[in-house]
Order: sequence, then structure tokens, then C-alpha cells
Amino acid sequence: MFFKHNFYGFVWAFFMLILAIAPGSDMPSIHLLPFLTFDKVAHAGQFAILSFFLLNGFKKQHSYSIINYWYARYAMGFCLGYAILLEILHIILDSRTFEWQDILSNIIGCFFGLAAFYLIYRVELR
Repeated sequence: MFFKHNFYGFVWAFFMLILAIAPGSDMPSIHLLPFLTFDKVAHAGQFAILSFFLLNGFKKQHSYSIINYWYARYAMGFCLGYAILLEILHIILDSRTFEWQDILSNIIGCFFGLAAFYLIYRVELR
């Protein structure tokens, strides 16, 4: 039951891992604003989707009652930890660079996903 409801979240997290180890030179360098690039919007978008999927899956599953009860904390904790882990992975890879701004974009994306989940489902967050 747990994996059934979190299938999309785990597939999305795996897809994000594949993107994280891909060479960084393949990303377009489009500047939307002086401080906002396509790269930062992509980071935020990926993590917004991930947090939305995990919030939805953790809320719907009933295999682990503690995860169901504290679904927002567990989902956000996973997303925030994954955001930092993927950026630390860039230190190990030669083709990518570690950037604090990417971590900030990831975290902002996590909270956008939380806001979207709350607006769509109008549930009490725990």
C-alpha cells in the first residue's frame, strides 16, 4: 500500500537523480531576470512536483500510521534532505558544480509543492 501510493513520487525522485548526474553543460542558460535563470526555475519546479507527489502519497497510504498522521513533516523532510543530497552529489561529480542558490531554489520548490497541495486538497497540515 505504501509503495502503491508513492510510486509517482519515487519514480520522480529517480528521474531527478538521473538529471542530477547528467552533464550540466546541457542546460540552456536563459536569464529570465537578473537573479532568476532557467536553471533555478527548473530546480524549483522539480522539487515542487516531488513534494506534491510525496505529500499526496504519504497522506493516502495507510500502511504506516505515523507517516499518515505526520505526512507533511515526513514528505517535506524527505524533500529537503533530497534537495541537499543532490547538491552534495554535484561536489562528487566532475561535470557538475555545487551551488548554494540551487539548494535555495530546491527548498523554495518544496514549499511551492506544499502550497499547491494545500490549495488543491484544503487539508489540515500536520
